Amino acid sequence: MKNLLLGLLKMKADGWIDETAKELTEVPEPLKSSICYALTTGGKRLRPILSMLGARISGANEDEVKNFAVAVELIHTYSLVHDDLPSMDNDELRRGKPTVHVKFGESIAVLTGDALLNLAYEKLFEELLANYSEKKAAAASLLSRAAGSAGMIKGQVFDISTVPTAPETVDEFKTGALFKAALLGGAAIAGASEGLKDALSEYADCFGKAFQIADDLADLSKGENTDSNYAVFYGEEKAKADAKLLLETAKAAVKPFKGREELWALADEISDKLPL
Repeated sequence: MKNLLLGLLKMKADGWIDETAKELTEVPEPLKSSICYALTTGGKRLRPILSMLGARISGANEDEVKNFAVAVELIHTYSLVHDDLPSMDNDELRRGKPTVHVKFGESIAVLTGDALLNLAYEKLFEELLANYSEKKAAAASLLSRAAGSAGMIKGQVFDISTVPTAPETVDEFKTGALFKAALLGGAAIAGASEGLKDALSEYADCFGKAFQIADDLADLSKGENTDSNYAVFYGEEKAKADAKLLLETAKAAVKPFKGREELWALADEISDKLPL
């Protein structure tokens, strides 16, 4: 990441994930290796970074949301493992490396996703048992809903359906729900005001949509994954214009708040990746 602070937050998220992987002492092989492989194959860590930024703009230290941020990344990783399965998208590469089901077999890939999802809830309950607060319970509930049948899973149903669905509808749930829960959950744990939470909700909505459009544009340029692709559906020029407008709207939403610069920098990271 170009922004120094965002780079440092990514390093912190990487460290937390590495710690989590090292805790898997009771997990049998090859499941342990498969989980570690899924967690350490070059993710951007955007979602835990959003959780940390939600805490920071609300006046707290990012370490206060450690277990929540880790849970968010575990859920994201589980969703990728299952999304790549032959019965879903049947992808053989993820971030330039063999997908989990290609490297370890389909059965282990299914169990890897299951294990990651359950490990996320272990982290959430671990935090609640050690340092209970209603704010942390509310954040856990928010994350659970975003990951479930009213959020990410709903988006995946739309994605694999034989009935055509507008890409922005798929993206709202499959991608956007977890972005929103990551940011708002971090803010909720830190005790954000209602006004700030409303602004962060708008930021997350716009950021998530822009991120997916940028991802679709990148796929289009490589001739990959054009199903439910925003740029294919609406055209490349409209996709670029819409992404830029969404990112500007996201930045405007948090403009009144101290500490907005970090969220602005994250939006700029996406903007810089848009094709000219």
